[in-house]
Amino acid sequence: MRLERKYTKEEIMAMYLNKFDFLYDSYGIKSASRHTLAKGPGLAQHPRGGHVGGHVEEPIAFQPEKKTGKATQRRSVVLDQMRKNRILSQEEYDSG
Repeated sequence: MRLERKYTKEEIMAMYLNKFDFLYDSYGIKSASRHTLAKGPGLAQHPRGGHVGGHVEEPIAFQPEKKTGKATQRRSVVLDQMRKNRILSQEEYDSG
């Protein structure tokens, strides 16, 4: 509760994602984006970022390198939520 009084939800999420262990020595969203996408962390602009977002729930279960089917299914869930929340346009969603 002290964190919520001091920081916004977006700030708390940013702090969490910047420390999260995404596996493969990828600590933080920037490092995970480089590993998974071979790019920087522009997740909202890059539909493949759904793979990175999907890792947060259970990193080992959704590893694209080892669990392709589960990772792709989870990515679809993440992208659908991004579309529903207007983070991705329908066009960006369709290109993912």
